[in-house]
Amino acid sequence: MSMNVNGNGYNPYLQRTSSSSKTTGANNVDSTGETKEEKIKKLTEKIKTLTDSITNLKAQAESYEMQAENVKNSVSSITAAAESVQTLVSQLDSSISELESRKSQVEANKQTAQENVNKAKENVEQKKEALENAETNVTEKQAALETAEAAVTEKEEAVENAKTALEEKETAYQEAQDKLAELDENYKQAVEATRAAQEKVNSAQEAVNSAQSALSSAQATLSSTPSTIPETRTGTSADGTTYTYTVQVPNPAYAAAQQAVKEAEANLAEKEKELQAAQEELQKCKDAEQKALDAVNTQKEEVAQAKQAVEDAQQQLEEAEQALKTAEEELEKAQQEVEKAEQELQKAQEAVTQAEADLETANQQLEEAYAALEAINEELNQINEQLAQKQSEKAQLSQQLGKLQGQLSAIDQQAALYKQMAEALQPTIEAMEAELEAAWEELNQLKGEELDEEAQAEIDKAKQEALAAQEAARAAQKAAQEALAAKATSEFQLAAQAVALQRASAILNRLKAMYNYDGTSEINIDQEQYDALQKKLRKGEGLTDLENLQMATFELMQATKQLIQDATEKFSKTANVDTTKVKQMTDTTGRLMFKDEDGKIVYKTVDEEGKTVYQYEDGKEYEGEEKDLKAVMGAPVIEDKGEVYTDANGKKVYKNTDQNGNEEFTYEDGSLFTGHYSELTQKIQEYNGKDSLMEEINAKFDEMDAEMTAAEEERAADNDTAVDEPVTYPESKAVDTEKRDAEAKELGLTPSDRDGAYLKETAFGTFLYVWDPETEEFKEFPAGEEGDEECDFTTSGNVIDRTNDKAVEADAKIALQEAGLNVVPGEPFIAEKDGTYYEYNKETGKFEEMKE
Repeated sequence: MSMNVNGNGYNPYLQRTSSSSKTTGANNVDSTGETKEEKIKKLTEKIKTLTDSITNLKAQAESYEMQAENVKNSVSSITAAAESVQTLVSQLDSSISELESRKSQVEANKQTAQENVNKAKENVEQKKEALENAETNVTEKQAALETAEAAVTEKEEAVENAKTALEEKETAYQEAQDKLAELDENYKQAVEATRAAQEKVNSAQEAVNSAQSALSSAQATLSSTPSTIPETRTGTSADGTTYTYTVQVPNPAYAAAQQAVKEAEANLAEKEKELQAAQEELQKCKDAEQKALDAVNTQKEEVAQAKQAVEDAQQQLEEAEQALKTAEEELEKAQQEVEKAEQELQKAQEAVTQAEADLETANQQLEEAYAALEAINEELNQINEQLAQKQSEKAQLSQQLGKLQGQLSAIDQQAALYKQMAEALQPTIEAMEAELEAAWEELNQLKGEELDEEAQAEIDKAKQEALAAQEAARAAQKAAQEALAAKATSEFQLAAQAVALQRASAILNRLKAMYNYDGTSEINIDQEQYDALQKKLRKGEGLTDLENLQMATFELMQATKQLIQDATEKFSKTANVDTTKVKQMTDTTGRLMFKDEDGKIVYKTVDEEGKTVYQYEDGKEYEGEEKDLKAVMGAPVIEDKGEVYTDANGKKVYKNTDQNGNEEFTYEDGSLFTGHYSELTQKIQEYNGKDSLMEEINAKFDEMDAEMTAAEEERAADNDTAVDEPVTYPESKAVDTEKRDAEAKELGLTPSDRDGAYLKETAFGTFLYVWDPETEEFKEFPAGEEGDEECDFTTSGNVIDRTNDKAVEADAKIALQEAGLNVVPGEPFIAEKDGTYYEYNKETGKFEEMKE
C-alpha cells in the first residue's frame, strides 16, 4: 500500500500525530450536535474513503498510461527481447564453457586440497610423534642431568675425602719421620753409651790385669820372704853375765809381704768386681743399642709405609679430582643436552601447532573446494534449464514479432485512447485530493483531543505501515553490520587466542620445569578439584609438586581464558565502529583524556601560568612521564536503532539517515525529536582497537612472566622443601569508613543501595565506584540495567554477570564492607573478624565462615 496519498511528499498520519496531544473529554458536543469522538470517527472514515478512492483512481490512471506505453512499445520490446534472448543464449553458452572450465579447475583444486589434507594429517602425526620423542628425550636428558648432578656431588665428596685422607697421611708421615729422628737420636746415644761402657770395661780389665800383676808380685815377694829371721839377743845369766844368743823372730818383711798380698787380693777382687759391673753395664748398653737399632729399623719401615700411604693418597686425590672434572664435564654436557632437547621440544611443539594450523587450513580449503564445486554444479544445472527455456522463448517471440508488425497502426490508436482516458481522470483526482485536504484540515482542529480506539487504530496502522519499509532497511543494515562485526570479532578472537596461548604455553613449560613434571601425570583439573586443593591448603596440609603444578596450570588457563574473553568483549563493543570517527576523548570541560600505567584516567589541562599539566579525577597531579600516558580514544555508541544521543532530560535519541540522505533523530518509540541538534549530547564509548588490546594481553603476560621469575628464584633458594607450608594470612585491618566517605564526597559520588558502592554520571555514562579497603581507593565499573551486557553492575550495585571475574572481585569488596569484616591484604576473597576467617562464596555473593 502506498502511503504518499496526498501528493505533497509527506505522510499525513505520521506528520500530524508525531507530537504529544492534550487530552479533553471524549464526549464534548460541538455546534453540529455531534460529539468530538463521533466527528473524529466520521472524518477518519471519510479520509480513509477518499484515500482509497484517490489511490484507486491514480492507480487506474497510471494503469492507462502504462498500458498505452506498453502497447506502443510492444513491438520494440519484443524485438529487443528476442535480441536479448539471443544474446543471453550466447552468454549462457559462454557461461557454460567458463563454468565447465572452472569446474575442472575446482576439481583439480579439490584434488590438490585433498592431497594437502592428507599430507597435513600425515605431517601432524609425524610432528606429534616427533613431539612425543622430544618430550621423552627431554625426560631422559633431565634424568641424565640429575644423574650427572648426583655424580658431581658424589665426586666432590670423594675429592674432599681424598684431601682429608691425604692430610691425615701426611700428618702420619711427618709424625713417623719425627719419631724416626727421635729413635735415631736414641740409637746414637745408645751407641755412645756402649762405647763409653766398653771403655769402662777396658779400663776395668786393665785395672784387673794390673791388680793381678800386683798380686803376683806380692805373692812372689811373700814367697821369697822368710817368715822368721834370726835375732841375736844379749842375755844376762843368773850370774849376771851377758851373753848372746840367736832366736828366730817373725820377719816384719814377711808380715808386710803378707799384708801386701792381702791388699793386692782385695784390690784384685775390687777390680774384678768393677770389671764385672762394667761388663754388665756394657751388656746393658749393647742390649739398649740393639733395641734402639731395632726401633730405628722398625720406624724406618713405618716411615716408608707412611710415605707410601702419602703417595697413594696423593694418587687417589688426583684420581678423585680427575673423576670430578670428568663428572663436571658430563654435567655440562648433560645441561647442554637438556637445553638442546628443550629447544627441540619447543620446535616440535611449534611444528605441531603449525601442522595443526596447516591441517585446519587444508580442511577449510577442501571444504571451500567442495562448496565451490557444488555451487558450480548447481549453477550449471540452472543455466542449462535457463538455456532450454530461453531458446523456447526465442522461438515464441519470433512468431509474436511477425504478428505484431502487421498491427502497428491499430496499436498506435489504442495507445492514444489509453492516454486520453488517463487524462480524463485527472480533474476527478484533483477534486478528491482537495476534499481530502479539507478533511485533514478539519481533523487537525481536533488533534488535541483523544481519539476513539478505532480511529486511533487506523492512525497507528498507517504509522506502522509507513515505518515498516524503513524498519526493514534498518534491519538489513543492522544484519550486515552485525555480520561484519561478528566476523571481525571472530578474527580478533582467533588472533588473541594465538597470542595468549603461545605466551601461556611458555609459562606452562616453566611451571613444569619448576615443579619437576614427570611428563605423564595429568595436570589439567576442573574447578571442583581446584577447590579441593584450596581446602587442603587452608587446613594447613602440604601439597606435592604435582598438586602445585595442577593448581598453577588451572590458574594459568583460567587467567588466559579470561584475558581472551575480556579482550574479545572489549573489541566486540567497537567492532562495527567507523574508525574515521574515532578520536581522543575529552571530558565535559574539553580536557583531553589519557590513562596511566595503572589504567587510571588522567586529564590534560593548562594551569594559570599557561603550563601544560596532567591531573587525576581528584585533582592530584600526575607525577610520571608524558611518554608513559596512553591516549583514551572514543567512538560513537551504536545500538540497533542507530547512533545514540541523549536529550536534555536524559532520554535516548537515535540518529539515522533517511532514503534521501537527510539526518533524522527519533526516540525509542519511533517518534521524532523536534528540537535542535545542538540540544543533544552524543554518547561516546571508549574505543579499544586490535593493536591496543593485543598490547594489553602481552602486558598481562609480561606481569605473569615476572611473577614466574620471582617464583622460580624463590623455589631455587629453598629447593629442599618437598611440600608447602601451612597457609597463614597476613594481619588484617579494619575498613577506614571515614576516609572512604570523605573520598566519595570529594569525588561527588552518590551512595548506592550497598555499603562501599557509589554512583556517578560521567562522560562515559553511569558508573559504579567500588571502594577497595586494601588499597583505599575507588575503582569504577560501568553500571546499567539488569541484562545489559555492556555493564558490570546494575545501578543498585548488583553484579550482572557472575562469570566476570573482575566484577565478582569488586562484589566481594562490597560484601566485606556490608558484613562489617576486616580486610586481609593480598586475599580479595578472604576476610577476618575477631580471629575468625571468612571466605567469599562466588555463587551467593556472601562471606561464609571458613571451616577447618
